[in-house]
Amino acid sequence: MQVILPLWNTFERIIFLDANVSPFSASMQAAALILTLFSGISDLYRHRKVHMNLTRAATSLSVFATLVCYNVATYFIISPALYEPSLGHRIFFGIYLSISLYNIVSSLFYFMHIAEAIEKPEKYSSLLLIVFPVLFAVTYFSKNLVFPVCLTNVLIIVALVFMSYLVIRAVYLQKVSKINLNYVLFCSVLIAAYGSRIYGIQVLSTDILVTAYMACVYALIYLFFLQFYFPGFSWKSSSFHNGETKSDSILLTEECDEDNLEAKSFQKRNLLEGANLHVIENRVERFLQEKVYLDEEIRLPDFAAYLGLTVHQTSYFMNHYKKSNFPEFINYHRFEEVKNMILKESNLNLLEIALACGFNSPSSFHRASVKFSGMVPSELKKGILEKTLEISYKLNEKTGLESAI
Repeated sequence: MQVILPLWNTFERIIFLDANVSPFSASMQAAALILTLFSGISDLYRHRKVHMNLTRAATSLSVFATLVCYNVATYFIISPALYEPSLGHRIFFGIYLSISLYNIVSSLFYFMHIAEAIEKPEKYSSLLLIVFPVLFAVTYFSKNLVFPVCLTNVLIIVALVFMSYLVIRAVYLQKVSKINLNYVLFCSVLIAAYGSRIYGIQVLSTDILVTAYMACVYALIYLFFLQFYFPGFSWKSSSFHNGETKSDSILLTEECDEDNLEAKSFQKRNLLEGANLHVIENRVERFLQEKVYLDEEIRLPDFAAYLGLTVHQTSYFMNHYKKSNFPEFINYHRFEEVKNMILKESNLNLLEIALACGFNSPSSFHRASVKFSGMVPSELKKGILEKTLEISYKLNEKTGLESAI
């Protein structure tokens, strides 16, 4: 206990705000830290093979790291370290500034995907990692840390202004849901916070820096509040299918029940009113071309993120425009892939083929085979191979007759 208490006090001084801040504000900061950390870990664990969701996980974790580093940065800013930095100070600010810029701009890329400005945000987020060596170089070669800190804050403000423009344009020109106008409010608060931060650095005011930080915390809590009431609103996936280990039959039943429940709940509302159905159809086609359905861990929130829709909108789209539900849609295309693979890889056994095509158990493959072909897997393979041999025989026979003539 004598060791733990001093460690906790040190941790509290570094990560949490000082005693002048109200207990409520300190609680909000703790909530923001917990939410961003668990959100990032959850996305990382549940969506290991879906790049877009990995990007969202990286964004959440970078926000967490920014929140943790902010107070340390504030202590350094109001100390002589800002103007006479040591190598350690330069390394710290290189990390802190890079993470701060990364999480804002990667969020911008994700919304640009929603607004139809770019196709694959994960690719741009990967390229964005270049900010780390660049800002490390800037902080290392700068005479002091005032320039790199202010430069990063200005770049963040520019990114936030551009995001606000994209939101307004998407809502009023592309008819994206008006719920996204909350992004404008979120960006406005952050713009004011980072602007105040630049001023606070110039006058070395702890109060201004702490107030700017709390504005970011409250804006972040508000964003999580919207995510809770409007699943799929932001980069975080919905709480549906949280990745617990379940039997395949239970998981399939729950997914079907979810789709049916949403169809009944929203049958009187057009959840895709104003949406560009042509763009959605193109994304579905690209989803099939890229064979994302082969990932055995793909879930409805992943598919929704790929389409740029909420979970509810995706279920509505599948029920009303595809006359199907998500599990049936996925398993049908997996089954078609199995049929193709039987022809190409006839040396593999059925279980190996089924697992390679995204089925995570023999029972799920058996159900799909009976549902889509009316045959058990062994009969299916036998029928496909016999039909292939028959066609091959007829072609050879026809070729032989033509040669004889």
